[in-house]
Amino acid sequence: MNNKKKKTRLDKQSAASIVLSFTMMFFLITMFMASKTVEVSFAAGETATASIPQTLNFSGTSFSGTGAHWNYGGTNLSLMFDFKATDPSTNVQYDMYCIEGDKGIDTSDVYNQPTLMDPSYSTGMAWLLSHSYPNETNNEYMNACGNEGNNCKKYITQYAVWLYLNEYTNNRQLTAEQLEALNADNSITKAIKKLAADAKAHNNAEVTSISIDTSKIEFTVDGDYMISNEISVSTNKDEYLKQYSVEGLGGATANGIAIVPKIVDVNGNEASALTFQKGSTFRVKVAIADFKEYVGTDTGVIIDIAVTGIFNDGVYEYQSSTGSQRPIISTLTSTAVPQHIALSFTEITKSDITNGKPVEGATLVVKDKDGNEVATWVTDGNPHYVSLKQGDYTLCETTSPEGYELNTECVPFTVKDDGTITKVEMKNTPTTPTPDTASNIPIYLYIVGTMILIIGAVVIYYTVKPSKKK
Repeated sequence: MNNKKKKTRLDKQSAASIVLSFTMMFFLITMFMASKTVEVSFAAGETATASIPQTLNFSGTSFSGTGAHWNYGGTNLSLMFDFKATDPSTNVQYDMYCIEGDKGIDTSDVYNQPTLMDPSYSTGMAWLLSHSYPNETNNEYMNACGNEGNNCKKYITQYAVWLYLNEYTNNRQLTAEQLEALNADNSITKAIKKLAADAKAHNNAEVTSISIDTSKIEFTVDGDYMISNEISVSTNKDEYLKQYSVEGLGGATANGIAIVPKIVDVNGNEASALTFQKGSTFRVKVAIADFKEYVGTDTGVIIDIAVTGIFNDGVYEYQSSTGSQRPIISTLTSTAVPQHIALSFTEITKSDITNGKPVEGATLVVKDKDGNEVATWVTDGNPHYVSLKQGDYTLCETTSPEGYELNTECVPFTVKDDGTITKVEMKNTPTTPTPDTASNIPIYLYIVGTMILIIGAVVIYYTVKPSKKK
């Protein structure tokens, strides 16, 4: 009996010990889970050229006698023909103007061998033709005709052409008598002289150039691509620019890799080459995978684009098969100048100094060696790319994101001229306070823990109590 009672008491004590151990273990596990839950809540976040006719046939009217010719303004400036010519390949008829006032018209004439007029005065002539009949029919020059109609407008244009060329060519297009007649005080002669004078004022004999400003081109990450900001084109002859095209070319690198960018318009259309109207902007889009492996290496990666402008500053003059009047024509012919632009990139990142993870919400600025701001943006967790010329720069932080100290130390870096992709990194120090774990333990954990303690106490009490009585 005694041995049996002792064994029973021993079993009850063992049971009490087991329950107490289980209770303590469960309590410790609960507190550990609570502390882990709080830690997670404070963890840092993851962050066109139009072609010109090659051959023309005279298809106008040659006046004869003294009564059928054009003569407006009551002067001695008569015009003995209505110069028109037809392209036999398309049957398109053109209103034409001739460049030699001392020659007549042969109605069987054929015109060919179009060549560009002397560039020293072709832009002024192009301006004259674009501001007169038939390209313009309602302006200060053409309105001088009043109700006389289009023949009068063509008459003004032809004499303005001769008067303009009289200033630039050795061959006198007008006789002394005709020049004297132009001094008559009437609206027609005034319009002729003003149109010629304004054309001369607009003549631009400079070699046509076209360019883009690469100093402020920035690239931002868009999925698997980098896309630039809007890029505009400038020329030294903006008045004559009609449209331009942009083509992505393969940039030569140190290891022969050719990266061909896509050209994107304002509507998001993209292609290897696009044509834009004057005043439009474009973007350049590059696949990150094409050059990402070269970031921070000595391998040069350069992206080339060819910018070609189409200007209306060229006038074509034809040869005559009979030696008579030679016509001129101005269309959207290309006197384009291609410009190859090399774009090299600098990759800039922002990261947490403790774990190297990207930081969002910081305002960064890049300044050149003179302190001029060349780029600024707010970090979004992705690398930011800027196109910078060769030179020394600094990367500074002007606003820090919430939870981080402002980094007051600017990071200096240098951009080389060999196409090397420069990599610049700035770090932030977290200002996150030590978490108050007690204040963040969920209430249900207190309840569960209390219930476990009560249950354990009750089990121990009823298990041990009978042994003590006996």
